[in-house]
Amino acid sequence: LEVDARATLGAVRLDGDLLLVDPRFTGTRAPVPNVPPVRVAGGVRYGRARGLRLGARAEYLGLRPLNDGAQGAAALRLDAQLGWRFERVALRLDLENLLGRRDADLEGHYASRWDRRRPADPLPALHAFPRPPFSGRLTVTIDL
Repeated sequence: LEVDARATLGAVRLDGDLLLVDPRFTGTRAPVPNVPPVRVAGGVRYGRARGLRLGARAEYLGLRPLNDGAQGAAALRLDAQLGWRFERVALRLDLENLLGRRDADLEGHYASRWDRRRPADPLPALHAFPRPPFSGRLTVTIDL
C-alpha cells in the first residue's frame, strides 16, 4: 500500500508519503532481507519566487527483517533547508541528519572474519553501515 499526499497553501507546500509492504520470496515465503515494511516521510516548504525559503523533511524506516530471522533497527532522519532567492542569484543551505543519529543505512546478519588475527566465528552477527553524520552544504546558483 502506498499513499502520497500533497497540498499547497499559498507559499507553503506540504507533502507526505506512507509505504506499507510485506515482500516475500516466492516458494519459501521468507521475508526479503533489508526491506523495511514501513516507511513514513513528510515535509514542509515555504518559499516565493524571491526572498526567504525554508524547508524540513523527516523520514522514518521501520524495523527491517534480516537473514536468519534477525531484525534490523528502525531509522529516523531529519533534514532542513534554508535559503534566499534574489532576482538572478539563489543561496541555499542544506542541513542533513539534523539529529546526528547514527542509524544504519544498511544492515546485514552474517558470519564474518574482519579480524584476521582471530579464528573465524561461524555464528552470524549483526553488521551495520551507518548513515552519514550531520552535514551541511551551501549552494550558490546564478542564472545567466
